[in-house]
Amino acid sequence: MIVRQQVEPLRLAVQELSQGRTESGFDQLDQFGAVQEIEDKTERLNAIADLHLAARAAGESSLIVAPTHAECRAIADAVRAKQREQGLLGADHMITCLAKTKPDGQSTA
Repeated sequence: MIVRQQVEPLRLAVQELSQGRTESGFDQLDQFGAVQEIEDKTERLNAIADLHLAARAAGESSLIVAPTHAECRAIADAVRAKQREQGLLGADHMITCLAKTKPDGQSTA
């Protein structure tokens, strides 16, 4: 049973997705207006960052989900850049990390 989603159309969509009915769940999200396609990568990253920061500024929680580590890093970079622009981050700090290496000199981390 899905209890986290309080909005009925979203709860039904999440239920469909959780039961492996991806196409139906996606269609329901799209009909609800929860799907937004932005072709240009820079515009897409900026839109994600803007929505996330707007939610946080309003005191709401925000969760960003991406299918690959590369996309997660790109989104995190976009969010951090926006936070810097808004004065929400202090100065960067360089941290040295020691990592065990294999005999061929490659890091295990």
